[in-house]
Amino acid sequence: MNENIATLVGLHIGDGSLSKWVNKSTGKLQEKWTLYPGDNIKFATSVVHFLNKLNLNAKIHPKDKKYYRVDSYDAVAVLKRYFLTGNKTKTVDIPKEFVQTPLINNVLKGIFSCDGCIAFGNKGIYLSFDTVSERLSNSIMKSLKLLKLNAYLYKYEGLRKLPTGKISKKEMFCVRIWSKSDINKFMKEIGSINPKHLKRYKEWLRGYPSGQRG
Repeated sequence: MNENIATLVGLHIGDGSLSKWVNKSTGKLQEKWTLYPGDNIKFATSVVHFLNKLNLNAKIHPKDKKYYRVDSYDAVAVLKRYFLTGNKTKTVDIPKEFVQTPLINNVLKGIFSCDGCIAFGNKGIYLSFDTVSERLSNSIMKSLKLLKLNAYLYKYEGLRKLPTGKISKKEMFCVRIWSKSDINKFMKEIGSINPKHLKRYKEWLRGYPSGQRG
């Protein structure tokens, strides 16, 4: 285990999945790892560069005209060492190998890169993780507490507009940091590989609250 592998594990916990498909040229069943960065092409590019530095070949594919996905076959064997499976929506958790070790910072970095945001609300800047998994939200809370970062856990009903026009409702859990000193500590000791987060943090340091999420 090392810091980069821990970050990869965090990325998988955040927005990754493992799937199987039949290779048409060989007829053999293959597994691949996929990350869904949505329409954030800069984040997709950052993930590919990160994986390629680990000698884990990865490529960006357009999911449709607006969204992207990152695929890697090489990452599968690494992730399966930690019993991380494809169907993980509500059952996913931080592997015990990383809990209460210095590598937890990197796992949190990967999760935050996918499921986190830095935003400006009525009370000022805040940093948060949003997930459908209550188990994962509790583990994030415990990990932040061990790192002496003050966070609060909220439950809310998330709304998402489907392609059909209907509104999908989903129970969500939010781990949020409000303290400016704790946000600074988080970004210095944990950080993110998502360029949108880094840009928003730098804007705040320059005293320019854009009022947008990222």
